[in-house]
Amino acid sequence: MCTHYGFELKKGLVATVIASVALSTASVSSDAAVLEEIVVTAQKRAENLQSVPISISAFTSSTLERYGIDNSPLELQFITPGLQTTQVVSGFSPRIRAIGSTDSTPGNESSVSMYVDGVYIPASAGGLVSLSNIDRVEVLKGPQGTLFGRNATGGLINVITRTPSSETGGNLSISYDNFDTPIISGYVTTGVGENAAVDFSGRWENQGDGWGKNLYDGSDTYKNDNYALRSKLYYTPTDEAEITLAADYYDYDNEIAPFRLEVPSGYYDYDQDLASKMTGDAWGLSAHIGYEFDFATLVSISAYRDIDQGTTFDVDQGPTPFQHAIFESYGKSFSQELQLLSPDSSEIDWILGLFYFQREAAFDPGAQKGTVLQLAFNPPLDLFEIYNKQDTTSYSAFAQMTYPLLEDFNLTLGIRYTDDEQKYSGYSKAYPLSGMPVEVSPTVKNDLSADKWTYRLALDYSFTPDIMGYVSYNTGFKSGFFNISGFPADSAGPETLEAYEVGLKSQLFGYRMRFNIGAYIYDYKDVQTQYILQGQAVAVNAGSATVKGLEMESVFVVTDGWNLRVGFNWMPEAEYDQFSPCPGPQNPPWVFPPGSGNYECGGSDMVNAPEWDVSVGTDYSLLTSVGEFDFSLAYQYLDDFAWDADFGTVTDAFGAGLVYNPKGVFVEPSRSLVNAHIKWVSTGQDFSVSVWGRNLTDEEYLVNGNQSSGSGQVGMPGEPRTYGVTLGLEF
Repeated sequence: MCTHYGFELKKGLVATVIASVALSTASVSSDAAVLEEIVVTAQKRAENLQSVPISISAFTSSTLERYGIDNSPLELQFITPGLQTTQVVSGFSPRIRAIGSTDSTPGNESSVSMYVDGVYIPASAGGLVSLSNIDRVEVLKGPQGTLFGRNATGGLINVITRTPSSETGGNLSISYDNFDTPIISGYVTTGVGENAAVDFSGRWENQGDGWGKNLYDGSDTYKNDNYALRSKLYYTPTDEAEITLAADYYDYDNEIAPFRLEVPSGYYDYDQDLASKMTGDAWGLSAHIGYEFDFATLVSISAYRDIDQGTTFDVDQGPTPFQHAIFESYGKSFSQELQLLSPDSSEIDWILGLFYFQREAAFDPGAQKGTVLQLAFNPPLDLFEIYNKQDTTSYSAFAQMTYPLLEDFNLTLGIRYTDDEQKYSGYSKAYPLSGMPVEVSPTVKNDLSADKWTYRLALDYSFTPDIMGYVSYNTGFKSGFFNISGFPADSAGPETLEAYEVGLKSQLFGYRMRFNIGAYIYDYKDVQTQYILQGQAVAVNAGSATVKGLEMESVFVVTDGWNLRVGFNWMPEAEYDQFSPCPGPQNPPWVFPPGSGNYECGGSDMVNAPEWDVSVGTDYSLLTSVGEFDFSLAYQYLDDFAWDADFGTVTDAFGAGLVYNPKGVFVEPSRSLVNAHIKWVSTGQDFSVSVWGRNLTDEEYLVNGNQSSGSGQVGMPGEPRTYGVTLGLEF
């Protein structure tokens, strides 16, 4: 159904400098160790990574295993330049080249989209998928407004799981770490009849010891208890047809503190009278059907996703019941995509498609409790509830083609039309300290609608069969949303992004070195962002921003069995051109009355936008008479960055203007993280023992930060030093 695209030797004029490089690479002996070829589906057809004029980081399952990346996408940042993976109150919130979503309320979708086997995952908690049965992972950088148009202004993470095999086999692993966490992971596949195969995979972990303590009652903090299941049925009724049915389930019970004040006893300790928790389950069903006609291949992808989540956290961050938040939320969605792809024999690669998406997300309810309700309302309240719902409906049509203008010179044109509509409805209930609950307001309704054309234009030229350069222009669009955590819900309008990129992809020294580099400029309009006011996320459009950067990624086979990876993303400019009013500190001492300041943040750095992101990794395999030993070491350096925008001119409620422009309001210091992995595999390749460690230098850092009007600078810490052992069995 999908054809493997490799390199094709072509003739043409080659610049002298590039020709000399090609001649030097040809001198390497043909029997030398070479890089494994990586096939990607970034353009919804199987192609060699090096032939696609898009900035992509792609990793096979063997690479992920060598670097111990088998838990979740949170660990991908160690080998992916430009990717920052953060965990927020509701789940996974990635950023690529400074572009990502700060608002994680159920109605919003990420600016960095996530797909699993071609299925769009709209909920951030659903993005924390286990990577135990992965075939490969692709990270596409920059707006993907044509073929993956669903809100992918920053890029996307494309996870491809294994295809079931008719040959029976599988694996089982058992791990244990220093936080008393047993982890069991397994995969099995087998044939079913003559033309079908099925597989099952699962992962379970139960953390016994937390990273810290809650001083209020001595309980553990930051503990995970979750499991994931996935199964696929692959059926080929004829040579022209294939059907894949898939189901997955993810259950989680995590004791976290997305926003906590640090206490002197320890970085992972806090003092709160309400335990912070995130519990829930997410599941989905999908059907991927393809049929190869003589003139084209028709593909249908149908999917249903469902998530239910409960979240509690202490808004006031202290040991008194001043303000507590208890949220019950759900989301359910259906998507249908149709693709018509050109046959392998076509001189022009083309694709036509239609995409339909419908989603309902709600707080049912979102509740506030605490003394603050007794002080703010008359008569005093014991409980205040909001029942907010957002319905999203989206229709898209897209087309893309790649046309050979000249030998070795290709033109790619893409276009997409998107029509989105969000409908909001909500009401609230108040529970007095005495008496019956009352409905504070009748149902409030509102709607947002937007339609947008997005485009892709790319030119690529193969200087040699191993060196390709490209220039591209891409646009992205992310629809607006209602912030359904508040009542009545505020909203943010659509955001757009224009990206200009020039890049070079090369394989040198007889395919022993892969060297890719690209420079980019982003023009970011109506940036969607948020700030925290009295425990509630407030959605705003931040005006405009400009991002300029240079990214490099290289893999080199030093000797047989020894690989070296080096990559960086350098962003000398990632700042807001316009941002007014911006969040800033809500209660600065120089503004009276407190909380009345209006800020202009134009010229300040964008949030979570480090200037330097550097990753270095190496892995080595040694074959001995007693088995194979695999070693890997991964290092990541992240420059300091701001969790909130800086602010310049401050005007209080009385019209007094004050200029206050510090370097940063809430700055995350630079950090260096080190991971290591050592594995022994028996001579029969059926048994293994691994010893591994993450954050070996025990760096203290945040994976999420916010400026809260009630508590100041709060955030969620990243994982401390964690190490363990894994026993593996292949069969």
